[in-house]
Amino acid sequence: MPTRLACRPNSHKEPRRWLRETAAPMSALFREAFRRHSVQQVRRTLDELGEYVAGRNPKGYTDANVPLIQQMRAEKLRRRQV
Repeated sequence: MPTRLACRPNSHKEPRRWLRETAAPMSALFREAFRRHSVQQVRRTLDELGEYVAGRNPKGYTDANVPLIQQMRAEKLRRRQV
């Protein structure tokens, strides 16, 4: 399946100029474009995950609360087993 790239008008001149100035092959241009696209996708995904995680802590617990929570859970488990 062919891949299409959306570009601004007259943006076809920029890659050609870059290729002339750097003497890089066209494949290098596509590798760089794909790398940047991949980085943008990862950042977008991490931002979405950050928003999701922020909503999963409604009581505002912090790392400092973790030992206390673990202790409370252990006590609750012991009471159930008795």
